[in-house]
Amino acid sequence: MVTHPEKQPGMQHLDVHSINLADFAVAVDVLGPGRRAIIWVQGCPHRCTGCITPHMQPFAIERERVSPALLAERVLREMPIEGVTLVGGEPFSHAHQLAEMVNILRHTAPLSVVTYTGYTREDITAAHHPAWSELLAITDLLIDGSYIEEQHTDLLWRGSSNQRLHFLSQRYQPLAPYVQNARGHLLELSITAQGRVRVIGIPERGFFVQLTERLGTGGLVLDFDVVQSCEGGDGNKHWHGT
Repeated sequence: MVTHPEKQPGMQHLDVHSINLADFAVAVDVLGPGRRAIIWVQGCPHRCTGCITPHMQPFAIERERVSPALLAERVLREMPIEGVTLVGGEPFSHAHQLAEMVNILRHTAPLSVVTYTGYTREDITAAHHPAWSELLAITDLLIDGSYIEEQHTDLLWRGSSNQRLHFLSQRYQPLAPYVQNARGHLLELSITAQGRVRVIGIPERGFFVQLTERLGTGGLVLDFDVVQSCEGGDGNKHWHGT
């Protein structure tokens, strides 16, 4: 049984009129099909062991407060894109605001929505919470389930084998036979304007240790913070190269 959304730990810190944005990026195929705007929200009640973004767990941390309308404008500046991917943190903790943002987007462009969640689809349905139902209804592809470290997997777009792909609309139904059991983690690396190395995607176990060692042989030392996600199905890492 899932605790009622409004009574879950940290929910008192949420502002129903704005999104506590933890990060924003654009990536291709690593967290859903095609070129996508990736939106990380701040705050997660799941606290999964082995979480890849623990800094995104606390609800009390203020990252960047943004209205659904302004975030929609930010997404549209990245056009052409296939859609948006909602990760975190826990997107269903910001369900109403994210649904509002998506509805604004879809008045301009028929963008798809991929939503990661630490809840199961059954949890969300059983909660009978209007905002949760609203976000679920506009999601094309739901990737559900908490990250379980002992079940770490190389299944496409998932961090552990308990996580499932739910094709909730016709948008990606043709992909289902090809991606449901597909294996291989995709990563996208880039260098930010601040000279930071950004890695987006789901890393294999030991990836960052191996990367650090290999670059170290060439004289590059990376000072990085490991940031993981409570879904285990997404990653967003930064390093400063010295």
